Amino acid sequence: MDAILGDTLTRHGLVWLMILGAPLLTAAGCVVRPLRDTALALTPWSIAPALAAAVWPPPSADYPWLLLGTQLGLDQTGRIFLLFTAFLWFCSAVYAGSYLVEDRQRHRFFAFFLLTAAGNLGLIIAQDMVAFYFFFVLMTFSAYGLIVHDGTSNARRAGLIYVVMAVLGEVLLVTALLMIAMAGYGNLVNPAPVVAAGQHRNLMIALVLAGFGVKAGAVPLHLWLPLAHPVAPTPASAVLSGAMIKAGLLGWLRFLPLGEAALPEWSAVCMAAGLAAAFYGVLVGLAQFDPKTVLAYSSISQMGVMLATVGLGLALPESWPLVRAAILFYALHHSLAKGALFLGVGMAGAAVGSPFRRFLFRAGTLLPALAMAGAPLTSGALAKAALKEISYLLPSFWSVSLQWLLTFSALATALLMAHFLFFFWSRSERDHAVHYPGTGQWLSWGLVLVGVFFAAWAAAPLDLEHIRAELVSQKKLWSGLWTVLLGGLLGWAEWRRTARTGKRVLSSIPPGDLLVPLAALLNRLYGVWRTALQASHAKEPIDRLSANGTGVERLRSLMSTLTATEQKLLDWTTAGAVFLLLTIVLLALMVF
Repeated sequence: MDAILGDTLTRHGLVWLMILGAPLLTAAGCVVRPLRDTALALTPWSIAPALAAAVWPPPSADYPWLLLGTQLGLDQTGRIFLLFTAFLWFCSAVYAGSYLVEDRQRHRFFAFFLLTAAGNLGLIIAQDMVAFYFFFVLMTFSAYGLIVHDGTSNARRAGLIYVVMAVLGEVLLVTALLMIAMAGYGNLVNPAPVVAAGQHRNLMIALVLAGFGVKAGAVPLHLWLPLAHPVAPTPASAVLSGAMIKAGLLGWLRFLPLGEAALPEWSAVCMAAGLAAAFYGVLVGLAQFDPKTVLAYSSISQMGVMLATVGLGLALPESWPLVRAAILFYALHHSLAKGALFLGVGMAGAAVGSPFRRFLFRAGTLLPALAMAGAPLTSGALAKAALKEISYLLPSFWSVSLQWLLTFSALATALLMAHFLFFFWSRSERDHAVHYPGTGQWLSWGLVLVGVFFAAWAAAPLDLEHIRAELVSQKKLWSGLWTVLLGGLLGWAEWRRTARTGKRVLSSIPPGDLLVPLAALLNRLYGVWRTALQASHAKEPIDRLSANGTGVERLRSLMSTLTATEQKLLDWTTAGAVFLLLTIVLLALMVF
């Protein structure tokens, strides 16, 4: 055992363990009262090893004593994901330290925050299926504590729906992973070729798409996302949308047979579902007026574009390196821009400050919105140009159709960003009770904005430099400018009409959209079941015990004990400590 550990540590294994251990140990400090203040101060720095590894990646390391034998390291895909994920977690941690300075339960928030970060970072550096899934589960269920942090009824409802959807996704993923492992005779390192050659390939692909689609917010598995974002604290919303939902995208990239075989049927499914989600997210988002809800539907729309790009990869295995580069850049661009927009929502207090602060606030929200809309010379323009470049590789009919759809998608995104900005700015200036941003918020938000500004420089290592060079041509400048101008004009007209008449252009659609008819259907089915149950004169279990008074008393005593236990577990400090303890115990059992 000591020899194995010593060999691992001499091969840079300590760096990978620090990426996981630093946030886990800091999370433990957050729930231990004597260590709490120190742990809170160290929270951002516990993410620093991951950020350093993304910039200067060490060699991969094997851990035969961990899980079923784990390898941690980075390929190009993992490095790009780790770069924007660690950067956003770091900035959000700095932001949260200032944003939650008056929150008496902030130690609880940071405990769940760090557990979620450890899972998110761990799944990126995991090089085998078992480790990937372990950290994916850790991230998924730790995030529940971020969603329900405020303790409001809306937060608990969002948390309930999130858990239900998460469990559904885990069931699908476990089934997919078991099928892949059996088809590959225990091959846990490289699942894509196994899926490509598997006897039940179509079923495995369907399970992978749906299982990771829950996390990625793919329609119609997106129901949790527009409910969770508005109720979570702002720094949590930033990482939920900017980093966590990308874990679903990374799952698709790791487990789908991309670059292995041409699958035109699945390509058509992914492109159709992705583009439908791109327009659906915008349509429902335009009916929302809470800033974070609008941004949540924008994320659903943008993840739809990424799913459509995955579909291109399934159709063009020979061009997979170019398609992968486009997906990686789109993910990086969206992560930074969306993170900046969410953090900007928490900066609304600056709108009632000095004219200079108001200018900084508006400029800081305008820049990522322009990037999202694909304005010329921004990272969004480069991301959309890369997708159009790939579309030329398709047959002529599909190529022309996809280019037009991508153009209208860019116009729809510009309209949604204009809708967000005009209503958010006017609302911020009317609301004088907003929290005034502190120094930590300004600093971290500024760092993310710098990342948005310089994101286009990531084109060089991804071999997209030739596309960036073409963006300064007059034709490319105009093709990106007219969609932004028209979308902005339509958004301004909508805002003016609503302000003048008090009537909304689109009828209000409640967040969660499809949950409304789904809930009505379930209520209807429940009513039918209750009617059938009463018609059969079925008795409740408690009635069967009515003849035995002792049995009834024992049942009541048991129910009283369970209720008291449940109330104790609803104390999130206790729940967080128990969850952290179980995680540490599980890791210890796997090591020894």
